[in-house]
Amino acid sequence: DGKARAMHGERRREPRRPVAADVRVYGRDDSPIALGQCVNLSHGGLQVHLGLKIDQGFPVSIAFELPPEKPAVRIDGLVKWCQPIPRGFAHGLAFVTLTPDSARQVDELLGVE
Repeated sequence: DGKARAMHGERRREPRRPVAADVRVYGRDDSPIALGQCVNLSHGGLQVHLGLKIDQGFPVSIAFELPPEKPAVRIDGLVKWCQPIPRGFAHGLAFVTLTPDSARQVDELLGVE
């Protein structure tokens, strides 16, 4: 919601852009935790809506569900915040490491040339 964006907006190093994409969230042991929807994205992280709550500080890996002709995008992150929403929970995730390949893939998702 707007309040959550305002509350967390000052901490971002990179502006986020709206990006609608299905994502899979994996835990520490590479086991699937949840399916969700990416809401916005930047080189620093993303906001994702999930049907369950993941605690702040929890390390995750995010895999974007893309068409088969696109290379897989999977990036390690850390849950920075979580807020209840009408159909689950909104999570703010910060990328832990963004390799040059991952950065190019994020550029593609963002529509950056």
